[in-house]
Amino acid sequence: MTIANKGNKPFEMKDLFPVTSMTDQKPSMHMTENTNSIAGLGWRTVASKSLAEVKEVFAPLDRYTTDFTDEIVAFGPGRAVTLTIEIAKEVGEAIKDADDWDVSAVETEPVNIVCHRYSRPFLVTSYDMAAGSRLEGKLKKAVEAVVKSVVKDLHVQIKAANPQVISGLTLASFTPEYVATELSGMIIPEVSALTVNPTYHAKLTPYNADSLKLETGVYGIGGIYKATGLEALSDDKKTIGYMGYENAIGIISRQPLIPTENGAIFVSELGSIGGVKLYLKQWYKPGMEGIMHSVEAAVGTVVAMPGNLRLLSTATTSDPAPVSAPVSGSGEGEEDPVE
Repeated sequence: MTIANKGNKPFEMKDLFPVTSMTDQKPSMHMTENTNSIAGLGWRTVASKSLAEVKEVFAPLDRYTTDFTDEIVAFGPGRAVTLTIEIAKEVGEAIKDADDWDVSAVETEPVNIVCHRYSRPFLVTSYDMAAGSRLEGKLKKAVEAVVKSVVKDLHVQIKAANPQVISGLTLASFTPEYVATELSGMIIPEVSALTVNPTYHAKLTPYNADSLKLETGVYGIGGIYKATGLEALSDDKKTIGYMGYENAIGIISRQPLIPTENGAIFVSELGSIGGVKLYLKQWYKPGMEGIMHSVEAAVGTVVAMPGNLRLLSTATTSDPAPVSAPVSGSGEGEEDPVE
């Protein structure tokens, strides 16, 4: 298929997207990356800006229990894969001046977690290649779609887990002092992460401390982050955030198997966001004026211990966990984390 001109002579699609033969390679992600592909564009360079711009979307997840590996996972058409993640329930105290190390007070629990292969396909034409900004824009939208879909699924899980609600919050009362003296003590042993909408997040940065990095830990909380769409965590649409201890949520990241016999001609690792790796798949489909691409990620999330999770709400209805009284850990019949 002749699609453009290279100097004074026309060239074929294969000249625009040169790929090495993969006929001798096994259908796995362990294929030699073709550094000459896409006319030397360098997808990692193109993707770096897109990954940086969505980094804060994934940032809160790194405060919870993570299991990020390069283990290859095969997905059947339209099917997810159920894996397990180890969640620490109790750790115990450190041994001082030990004379016996053959003891273990660390208690973990395997929790099932559904890993999905997230994809966002898009077509790259010769015209996109000629306009770098158009190409970058397509990749950025694809990366955003994958990242936001993962977080959206987590929010659905949080809502279904029905964690306790801290209600009666107002913008006026949501101050650094309130967070430090009240919120930070409502989960034992600590609040690993607090995620709130941008309006409430802005209240936690004093006017004279613009350089304060809330995400690195402040006010007795491991990290404070901002996010949008949090109102969907409750039916009344009054949720402005959530917070939890590290074992409340589990997240895994794997390497999706992309078989070459399905038509993939190029697979590359785009980079990672908070430990979650994203990949780029490329394949040719006859009759299309370009090459198909897809941003891929194999990710799973689970609310492992909802008793160590709290929703923050502006609702003024009765609350099982009053704002004025700190709540410790979990509900009846569940174990609290050990300090």
